[in-house]
Amino acid sequence: MTRALTYVEIDIPTFGAFSPDITPGTETFRFTKDTDYLPNTISAIPSIKEIAIQPQTISLGEDLGQRGIVTITFNDHLHSFASESFTAGSFWGKFRGRYGQTLQGRDLRLYRGTLGQTLEEMETRYYTIDSTDGPNTNREYKIIAKDALFLAKAAQAQAPVYNSGFVSVTINAVTTTLTLAPTGIGNAEYPSSGYVNVGGKEIMSFTRAGNTLTVVRGLLNTTAQAHDAESRVQNIAFWEVDRPVDIIYDLLVNYTDIDASLISQSEWQAENDAYLNVFYTGYVADPRGVDVLVSEILQQAGLAIWWDDVGQMIRLQVLREIPTTAQTFDGDSTLQGTLEVTEQPEKRLSEVQVYFAKINPLVQDDEDDNYRSSTKQSDSTAVTEYGSAQIKKIRSRWIPTGGRTSAETTANKQLGRFRDPPRNIKFSLPRDQPTNPALGGGYQLQGYPFQTSAGVADTVPIQIVRLNPKAERFDIEAEEMLFTQFGAVVDPLLDTVIFDVNANNVNLETVHDSLYAVAVSGDVVRAFVNAGVIIGSTSTSAAAFEVGNFVAGVTVQLFVNGRIQGCGGVGGVGGDANSDVPSAGNGTAGGAGGTALYTRRAILLTSTSGQIWGGGGGGGGDGGTATAGILAEAGDGGSGGAGTNAGAGGAGGVASGTIGPPTLLQGTAGAGGSAANGGHSFGGAGGNPGANGGAGSAGSAGGDVFGSGGAGGAAGNSIDGISFVTHAGPAGSELGPQVN
Repeated sequence: MTRALTYVEIDIPTFGAFSPDITPGTETFRFTKDTDYLPNTISAIPSIKEIAIQPQTISLGEDLGQRGIVTITFNDHLHSFASESFTAGSFWGKFRGRYGQTLQGRDLRLYRGTLGQTLEEMETRYYTIDSTDGPNTNREYKIIAKDALFLAKAAQAQAPVYNSGFVSVTINAVTTTLTLAPTGIGNAEYPSSGYVNVGGKEIMSFTRAGNTLTVVRGLLNTTAQAHDAESRVQNIAFWEVDRPVDIIYDLLVNYTDIDASLISQSEWQAENDAYLNVFYTGYVADPRGVDVLVSEILQQAGLAIWWDDVGQMIRLQVLREIPTTAQTFDGDSTLQGTLEVTEQPEKRLSEVQVYFAKINPLVQDDEDDNYRSSTKQSDSTAVTEYGSAQIKKIRSRWIPTGGRTSAETTANKQLGRFRDPPRNIKFSLPRDQPTNPALGGGYQLQGYPFQTSAGVADTVPIQIVRLNPKAERFDIEAEEMLFTQFGAVVDPLLDTVIFDVNANNVNLETVHDSLYAVAVSGDVVRAFVNAGVIIGSTSTSAAAFEVGNFVAGVTVQLFVNGRIQGCGGVGGVGGDANSDVPSAGNGTAGGAGGTALYTRRAILLTSTSGQIWGGGGGGGGDGGTATAGILAEAGDGGSGGAGTNAGAGGAGGVASGTIGPPTLLQGTAGAGGSAANGGHSFGGAGGNPGANGGAGSAGSAGGDVFGSGGAGGAAGNSIDGISFVTHAGPAGSELGPQVN
């Protein structure tokens, strides 16, 4: 007959206020259950009365799940710790007097084995002590230990860490330095640089020297404004262009008491890169529970995380299908009468909405209008099959502008996982398995309840979400791992960037690197400018869309279904006029339009249904006209060229006579401003998209003197770098010169 053995070990630091008389160091206490067959080869105190295990539960793609708890109840008894009498007091009474409640956060090891095994041969599970209680009047003492992830709970850990500093004196909206109070708080609580949330109203970047912050105002879509003295200054936790798994690692290691040695970051990164291949950016402006932030990422990236109490590591997995080759449990391996199957219709989904590209980090997470973009993935067939819709809304602080593919991946993972509601499955296995079942492991399961529509025995994929390692068996709870593929399978070599909202001065490489790892040779980068979306520019000196400097070997594909448009050129200035001299000035030339698309590396361009328009040139200014002692007519300014950010009309000249200022006409996205007529002659018309501006007319020939009109501004380039561009199919509307 197999004789089970159970041991518990705890390591206790032997110093502190409760034990000043003890030599500093660490003492290991080992306890066991009192049986008549305890081996004398393993020294232990036989005081364990009961061990109750509440196994952890993995929440697949939702949150941190439920923490595993082991409660060990000990009988109190006589004991001599040092030179005191054996009959003086009791073991746990004196233990409490020596060590108080200083066990919190200490390791606890639970050994389960059989007679004849050494401790090293036994199954060992690792926990962290949360609390102790006793001894009580029933002569019992309890130690409650949990798995390591309990340290991520909001009561223990927040990100960012709360700051107690505040603005020392009132500052106005343009101040570029602020001083923290109280004295010394800067070095005590704030990093050397980063972002701060001031008064819950404005975000600033900063560099710090002592209590003085040098700041850049009104960042991350907030507005620079005055702040009263004692306005709070809260450091912001932020992650820019990080793998989801790296953000979780940072949260657990740097904002909780979890030891970094319990996580293999390289394994997490390999899992991310092989099955997920996205990068997140996020800003947390006020302290939030680490468990809340981690749960957001687990849900949006489709991850599961758990404590491996045998391997003594925190494991992470990207949720995916269970291979048919996985180990199979059948009627011969499961304990008879233990298989229970429960339907979970409440988990079904037919539509998933994802709101992303958060605008202002200071606004509450649940306000839909604080997200620039959204996407929806749905399955109408599922609505028909099940008779109703089931909708889930996700608001993501982690998916930045351009991350539509990431948002769609989030929606597709959720919909694929829960399109058909997974069943909850419970069963037990004896301990004589060739390989012990593992928490988080994926398996195949056979049994009477699993049948096809034709009544044929079926095999279902499962993932173990709860495992109770009892002395004689494993009690298992699993979830059916159904997965319907929606969207494309993640390709680690294919990075997709989608521009679904209007933007200015885009650099594709910069946006790509905010979503994915830096592209290397062999990668494919696909960028889409969606229909109805306009990528413009705020300056004629900067292209609306720059491809960037991807390394050789990266294939760049650009699909323009909307519009890329350069900035419009400004109108020229009208000539001055003076009747006293008399004199008349010339109009100045209109400004050149800006470039739409710029590249110096090879791209494959598909623009059949799109528009790539250079900015229209600005119109030339009108010449002035003067007649001695009678007339001084200043020239009109030229009109602005076309552009999403159109060129402004030029200023009129200055006249000494009585004729008023000339008319100024700004361009529009689709056309240049028309020729301005403030007097007897005209300022030049602004150029239409990709066209030169019109020349300004000379002053009126009827005057004694008149100035010449300014030349029209040159059209902006539709493509600068045409030799690097290969068109896939017919070109769409490409207006403006194409140069290198």
